Amino acid sequence: TSAVAGGESGGRLSRWGDGLRYIGLPVWWEGWPNCQELWLDDMLPTVADLAERSHDRHTQASACEFLHAAALFIIGKNARAPSGAKDYDDTPSELHTVMERLFP
Repeated sequence: TSAVAGGESGGRLSRWGDGLRYIGLPVWWEGWPNCQELWLDDMLPTVADLAERSHDRHTQASACEFLHAAALFIIGKNARAPSGAKDYDDTPSELHTVMERLFP
């Protein structure tokens, strides 16, 4: 079974825990009237599993490249300038749980 299907052999990334979607990538397609949302949350467990366990070198390298790009996107989406001194506290964002699962 795949990591996304939530099978027991899927490993530690079979579930994010809460089932919510946090990482939406807006995609505009030519000819479509509005923006579509591509949810990376649905792909990350499978891609991480491919990066760790794939026997094909090209598949593993592509999965690692995708994880790198996704990590940069998550960091950029999570980055924000504090509006005041009170915003410097250590409250984790909603993306903290995703990063914690992806990079233990």
